[in-house]
Amino acid sequence: MYIPVKGTWERLNPSEVNINPSITKKVEAFAKEFDCGFPTDLNKVDVSDDPLEWAGKIGPMKDRGIPSGLIIKDGYIISEWGNPERTDMIFSITKSFLPLILGIAYDNGFVKSVDEKLIDVEKKIDLKMSDGKNLDKYNSKQNKHITWKHLLQQTSDWEGTLFSKSDLVDWNRNVPSMTTIRSSRMPPGEHWEYNDVRVNRLSLSILCLFKKSLPKILKEKILDPIGASDTWEWHGYGNYSNVLINNESFISVPGGGHWGGGIWMNSYDLARFGLLMLNRGDWKGKTIISSNWINKMLSPSVIKPNYGFLIRINTHNNIFGKYTSEKSFIAAGAGGNAVFVDPNRKIIIVTRWCKNPKDIIELFIKSLNGK
Repeated sequence: MYIPVKGTWERLNPSEVNINPSITKKVEAFAKEFDCGFPTDLNKVDVSDDPLEWAGKIGPMKDRGIPSGLIIKDGYIISEWGNPERTDMIFSITKSFLPLILGIAYDNGFVKSVDEKLIDVEKKIDLKMSDGKNLDKYNSKQNKHITWKHLLQQTSDWEGTLFSKSDLVDWNRNVPSMTTIRSSRMPPGEHWEYNDVRVNRLSLSILCLFKKSLPKILKEKILDPIGASDTWEWHGYGNYSNVLINNESFISVPGGGHWGGGIWMNSYDLARFGLLMLNRGDWKGKTIISSNWINKMLSPSVIKPNYGFLIRINTHNNIFGKYTSEKSFIAAGAGGNAVFVDPNRKIIIVTRWCKNPKDIIELFIKSLNGK
């Protein structure tokens, strides 16, 4: 497996990795014409039709680029289109970086078990908003049994309002294939729901655990060691997410760009993230994240088998069918932003601003299968 150093990435003709160049040309042509339809000004986008009282942007937005992407085989770039060097919002791909950061804590013994209750983690600290208002510390009847695993698998049913957004905003939201309808509260671990507010609560809990800026941890412990560029950014919600932990000020960064902010990154850096996941946390023989933790990330949830730790898995072939292995997985966000990994074939596909990444991925994989 070829592993690129910082600032470089070797390209090969598809034929050099036994792929007909006509296949990648077909994918490139299709992808360039398959625009997601979002306006250039992403301030005009409501990615999940939020109720008006919670729909407002509270973090920065960035004008988007054109449909772009990469195909990586055996570590080499064999196809690229659009403007992959452009730094753009990645929306909910940001979510999949949070378990990686928590994996650093797990590997260093700060987290003994994913079944640890968050009320026990946060009872040891003084947690407030920057204006002195108290923040939830999981000490309510609904929240007191929530664990790391519940938040990582989106089964916590955490109840509350965080940074002006209520968890109710995501009840029965308009996210095709990612919504489970319900009408009442459920105990933690019994109901799966794609919920941005709860992911933001997870991010705050990880911040409380480290008591150190999450963008700084991501840079020092993960992205710099794998040779990522210096162009990526991770934005919070400004004053909305400015918190005090033991009287020290921090910006609690969100796990997506739903209401602005989140990680902004180019396609090459996203491909490095995919390559790190493909290699189960190893980079040139150095363990960045333990394979034990990566395996936990990619283990199916009991309630939602095609979902692991904030990442989607092709369990029972129910995302991509049988064209890719059950071990395939995808980190995905609004606007057709996605990082797809097929470990069996050693393939990574990054898509930006396309209407449906699944169609691009299936076009490529089916062509390899001669379909």
